[in-house]
Amino acid sequence: MGKHRSLYILWAGPTVVWVMFHHPESVKKILITAEPKAVGYGQVYRHGIPWLGEGLLIAGGAKWKRSRRLLTPAFHFDILKPYLKIYKSCANLLVKNIKTLSNKGKSVEIFSLVSSCTLDIILRCAFSYESDCQNISQDRNPYIQAVYDLTLEWTRRSSSPWLYTDFIYYLTKGGKKFRENCDFVHKVADNVIEKRRRALKNEEVSSKRYLDFLDILLTARDEDGNCMSKEDIRSEVDTFLFEGHDTTASAISWILYSLAEHPYHQRKCQEEIDRVASETKSKEFEWKDLERLEYLTQCIKEGMRLHSPVPGILRNNQCSITVNNHVIPVGSIILINIYSLHHNAEVWGEDHMKFKPERFTKENIEKRDSFAFCPFSAGPRNCIGQNFAMSEEKIILATLLQRFTFTVDETHIVEKQVTVVMRAKNGIKLFAIPRSFNRQGQTKISCKEFGFYNMSGFLLTAIIAFVIIIITQQFTKFMKLKYAFRGFPEPLEDKHWLLGHLPLFTAKTFNKSIIDRVLEWTVKYPRMYVNWIGPFNARVVLNHPETIKKVLVTADPKPVGYGQGYRHGIPWLGEGLLIAGGAKWKRSRRLLTPAFHFDILKPYVKIYKSCADVLVKNMMTLAEKKTSMEIFGLVSSCTFDIILRCAFSYETDCQNSSGTVHPYIKAVNEISSVWTRRNRMPWLHPDFIFYRTLDGKRFKENCDYVHKVAEDVIDKRREDLKSMDLSSKKYLDFLDILLTAKDDDGNIMSREDIRSEVDTFMFEGHDTTASAISWILFSLAEHPDCQKKCQEEIERVVSETKSGELEWKDLNRLEYLAMCIKEGMRLHSPVPGIIRENQAPIKIDNFEIPAKTSIIISINSVHHNPTVWGDDHMKFKPERFTRENIEKRDSFAFCPFSAGPRNCIGQNFAMSEEKIVLSTLLQK
Repeated sequence: MGKHRSLYILWAGPTVVWVMFHHPESVKKILITAEPKAVGYGQVYRHGIPWLGEGLLIAGGAKWKRSRRLLTPAFHFDILKPYLKIYKSCANLLVKNIKTLSNKGKSVEIFSLVSSCTLDIILRCAFSYESDCQNISQDRNPYIQAVYDLTLEWTRRSSSPWLYTDFIYYLTKGGKKFRENCDFVHKVADNVIEKRRRALKNEEVSSKRYLDFLDILLTARDEDGNCMSKEDIRSEVDTFLFEGHDTTASAISWILYSLAEHPYHQRKCQEEIDRVASETKSKEFEWKDLERLEYLTQCIKEGMRLHSPVPGILRNNQCSITVNNHVIPVGSIILINIYSLHHNAEVWGEDHMKFKPERFTKENIEKRDSFAFCPFSAGPRNCIGQNFAMSEEKIILATLLQRFTFTVDETHIVEKQVTVVMRAKNGIKLFAIPRSFNRQGQTKISCKEFGFYNMSGFLLTAIIAFVIIIITQQFTKFMKLKYAFRGFPEPLEDKHWLLGHLPLFTAKTFNKSIIDRVLEWTVKYPRMYVNWIGPFNARVVLNHPETIKKVLVTADPKPVGYGQGYRHGIPWLGEGLLIAGGAKWKRSRRLLTPAFHFDILKPYVKIYKSCADVLVKNMMTLAEKKTSMEIFGLVSSCTFDIILRCAFSYETDCQNSSGTVHPYIKAVNEISSVWTRRNRMPWLHPDFIFYRTLDGKRFKENCDYVHKVAEDVIDKRREDLKSMDLSSKKYLDFLDILLTAKDDDGNIMSREDIRSEVDTFMFEGHDTTASAISWILFSLAEHPDCQKKCQEEIERVVSETKSGELEWKDLNRLEYLAMCIKEGMRLHSPVPGIIRENQAPIKIDNFEIPAKTSIIISINSVHHNPTVWGDDHMKFKPERFTRENIEKRDSFAFCPFSAGPRNCIGQNFAMSEEKIVLSTLLQK
């Protein structure tokens, strides 16, 4: 498609040519006409006639025009409005079914459930026909299964020329099954029609408030007074039963999948839905409210663009058509490739595979050709039921998103299956987490099966022997681990018999339910417990001041062995202070400590203030729009600006508020997300596998980028140092020390070591501080009384300074702000946990943790341990950090910067930065 701007041709054998249109300018040429569908010998729609007859989908010429004119009244807005109650009723049954299935702790196959719901809706709305098709106690609804089989067989036959001849086709197994399914769906349609015929005999049609689709079919007459034949009526019923439920089910299912993949957009939809629902009198959606669901509508349209429920349509041109100097002769088969149209990079950009609802803001829609987006086709032969479908999709999605938050089941492979309708080959499995409470479904690890080619007996014997050795080693390791941790507390109720607690941690991101689960374990096991990551990896989790102290008072290293968390960060951060251990860590710590002396930190206050003023300016600009602003990105740019200026004397315009995230910050966010995700997925631990995945390739690209930024900073300073007399500088900053420091043997740091420390400090010096400031602002926004007290204190301290500006000596006087900062970091722990590997056995209570164990110091759990902080540990209470209360607690009860010899070297830098940035913001 990228090579051919508007069209190209495909040869289906030596005599059949398909002309493929995939650009708005080319599809417009055919869609503005009423050219018929291709129904000649061997042409696609011909193979659907035994099922759908010549209904609106397939009919052409005068027959299509007559049917279109007769049926258009069935889709007038006045008729659609009362359907809203039916949509809601059926959607509530769908909610009930999802809730029932998700209560089993498993992901839910969403496509089939949504199909049953949309079939229920079409039967009730268009045919006033009550059914039990959403009953999940039965097997898959037979009508839905028949339609599924029919579309697959229709597609298969259309791509198999040897099956075009009816005589041959109906002798095959597929042909026989196709006929059986046609007979079944025809019987369903006949039952619906016959039931209504009988009802109409006893009912005064003129007394009905409105005629539904079937009423019109049975009573409509053309200009000559002729009613529709029984065969024509059944063709329209079959067509609308299929198109009215299957394509809509596809759209809703794929939209839910995209929202599950993109929690930010899902949350925005939920916020909009909650707001609109709260502003209605009945707290239920009415017809007039659907237009107010603007962001949901954008997501619906973007979902239908990305996944095109109807991938393509075919037409036969009755006149020649000229496109880009190419004349397409009369009678050609023209495929309007809707999926390719919706992914044309010339129209949608190189990021056409990304889910970006903002493509459908009013401004962006106006910039595009009106034929760029046509999920319902366009022109005179567009979908007659598109308003019905859009209103149905809005109600079902709004109802589901009111009740659930959806997340992707990472263990289930979702693969597109192109038929007449865009399906998912193995369905779409999602976790449905009720919004009133959170539940984490357990997942199962699935592995691809590998086949072996035939090989010589010797090689086979060698492989078998090798496998036996590996199994024996692993079994021995398993038994030693089981014995070593026998009797240790562990959450047995959440433990898989083989995979341990691994399934709980394999989602793409740590969502709220995982955090809640860890806190539940802390309540149950308030000192420590064991998590099993598969059968061969036990991690001891410490969550109490007395237990974490045993590890933090040592300088035990971070675990960097195979499969260990910090190993996967080395390609990014190298062996800087965060990851290094042993002699290397001691050397670096000693060399870099002078960079964080108070005399060096004091002049940084002016830089903090200057950068914070830029942040204030950016916020004021955004505040003029009178909408809420996303604070994390803005604060991250500010802290990144501060670290570059303070530690590296490097000036940038990274706070330039252009509405986009700075590329370095974006790269760091993606790297840390992938790093965390890789840690939780053992099958990605081998480098040769990981770097062949999309995540691995993106991780490497981002690492290369941040390394380039670090090297640019280093090279610029090297050049500056050539013409600078260091002895004249009042103080050496972090980068000066890195470039000039020498150890006891007179050796300077290597280029690789310098870059590792720069990468480490650029990351830790901005990202963790940005997290702390953002969450503290959130807590203060939630607690206006505490925010007001901070503001009063800041204004009082500032008013007592000579310059009217905060200076270093004033920071200690911001006592209440400091309490709020600490409480914010306790409540929202910027660094949720750290991992150490003990070099000697550690005894805790009556248990001995063997040497070389991965020990997780769960900082967030320590900060929420009810035995330390009380049962109200989830509440924001700055008074916890009065001097009196601090003295009552263990000094290891609060450790956002870790503690002991390996504590954060930059904690004084971070605290002073947080005070200045927060006080500047709260002043304004």
